[in-house]
Amino acid sequence: MKKVIRLTETDLENIIHKVLSEQRVENRGKAISGGKATFNLANTFESGQYKLTDSSELQNVVKSIESFMKKNPNSNVVATVMAGESKVPNPKGFEQEGSLAQARANEVKKYLGSKFPELNFGETKIKIGETPWDVNKGRDHEDYKKEQFFTLTVDASGQPIQPNVMIVPRPTFGMSGGGVVVHVGFPDGSMFTMNRNDQTENEFYKQLSRLPEFESFRINRGKLERVCNKYISMCENVKYDRNKYVTVDNENAFKQLVNKIKSEELAFPKGISGETISK
Repeated sequence: MKKVIRLTETDLENIIHKVLSEQRVENRGKAISGGKATFNLANTFESGQYKLTDSSELQNVVKSIESFMKKNPNSNVVATVMAGESKVPNPKGFEQEGSLAQARANEVKKYLGSKFPELNFGETKIKIGETPWDVNKGRDHEDYKKEQFFTLTVDASGQPIQPNVMIVPRPTFGMSGGGVVVHVGFPDGSMFTMNRNDQTENEFYKQLSRLPEFESFRINRGKLERVCNKYISMCENVKYDRNKYVTVDNENAFKQLVNKIKSEELAFPKGISGETISK
């Protein structure tokens, strides 16, 4: 004999809510689909909070985004945040409806922007829940929880990035041959060399080293080198024609080199908000 189970509308709603809740947990931090990846970050923030006190969930997302961007190296990758806010009363300072969700979105964008300066962000989407606040239900009621969602969608279906938008020149500066030959290259493709085993060239190198401008030149070059090593895709090595190297063995060549060092303004990559990345 078959057993018949009768379910009320409330029973069905509870089952659906349970399944959706389980899916949110299972999909947390996981990427979905091909040219577009979506991440569930509903558990990133504590109730009523917007500061990232635990970034472990976001760290998993960072790894997934790195993989996603490697698969789409020439695409204009755009990340869009969608944050839900229930009608549970917000803490002090976030009385305006949607302000807490916006603050959370800004916090996530700031964190990801520090990891991926080349990542573009679309318009943040805020959705306010429709369930009226009922103090008898309490702030942890499932009706409010399901309206406090937070997703991040990364889309690589936009137009390809034009290389001259983000990429900056990475000029050469250093020594070769066991520290014997000094190379000082510039973004315009000019290259000056000094052989320290040569008495004349070594004397010019000593004069160069004593210049106050040379110290700041070396510091800035070191900063750019570190930035380019960290964000390889945002820098492009300058190509030099070996046949046009300038040997600094006379006053005229030395003056040219000094003038270039004094007037140099290195181009550093810029982040999503236009800020210069110098570390």
